[in-house]
Amino acid sequence: RMVKMVTMMMVIVVIMIMEIIIILKIVTILMMMINEDDKQGEGGNDDGDN
Repeated sequence: RMVKMVTMMMVIVVIMIMEIIIILKIVTILMMMINEDDKQGEGGNDDGDN
């Protein structure tokens, strides 16, 4: 019985991690698209060097 509970917890944790990774990928893609739109017409250098 304990093994069943532990495996269920592991499956839930793995699904949560996969969902978080997918969300992060979508957010990074959106940020990249926004940055590309913003960089048009500029040098495109936002390294943080003042």
